[in-house]
Amino acid sequence: MLVGGAVTGIMLTDGPLEQWVKHGPFGDQRGAPWLEEPEEAYYRLQGILANITITARRVPPQERDALMNQLGNTHNRPTPTSFLMGQMWQEHLQQRPINTVIEVKSSLPGMGVELQDVAIIKRLEGKTYNTPAFSGWVKESETQITPILTQLSVHTIRYFVYTPEGKHALGAQTGTGYRWEARVQFREMPQVPFQSNNRFYPAPEPLKETPSNMAEVFDSTSSNSDYWVKETLNV
Repeated sequence: MLVGGAVTGIMLTDGPLEQWVKHGPFGDQRGAPWLEEPEEAYYRLQGILANITITARRVPPQERDALMNQLGNTHNRPTPTSFLMGQMWQEHLQQRPINTVIEVKSSLPGMGVELQDVAIIKRLEGKTYNTPAFSGWVKESETQITPILTQLSVHTIRYFVYTPEGKHALGAQTGTGYRWEARVQFREMPQVPFQSNNRFYPAPEPLKETPSNMAEVFDSTSSNSDYWVKETLNV
């Protein structure tokens, strides 16, 4: 009986795309007047299809070396100024090692080119435990980090950072471990200077009106977290 009720609930609950189809320009249901406006409806559909995800992984030495060589080749031409820029970047990366990359991916192309990416990246430090009573990681502090390097491609933005070496927990002795917290939001740049633009991603759900208080939308610490993609990442 409980299983049957759960299945019925799932069947009667429309997902965002189904909501958009039913209440949008081609649907026959009303209740979301903003979806009847073509530009707004298109924006909400983009929000549904964006599928923004955040992952993290370690960067092997060979990938890091290839990245540095690529930077050098890019800036070796066509002018002496750009060559100097390449040398400066390579020296910068040699002084600040890279061993971790936080990758933000989207199904929509150009999210980091046509839209402004706002990334709040924090390194979390915590204690690790490995005892019969408790085994795990407990956060103790956090530090907001500026990425050492940001790389853009069609569907991906990569933020390169450095993860310090941790210390394993042995018996009654606690260890030290690091994780990452990433919050990302994309904002559409206004086409006309000094004219505000309220387009952002993740976009509001189809049946939700755009908030009137944009300061709350752009506040990464707001209790309303529907408008930021957030992940805590263990590398």
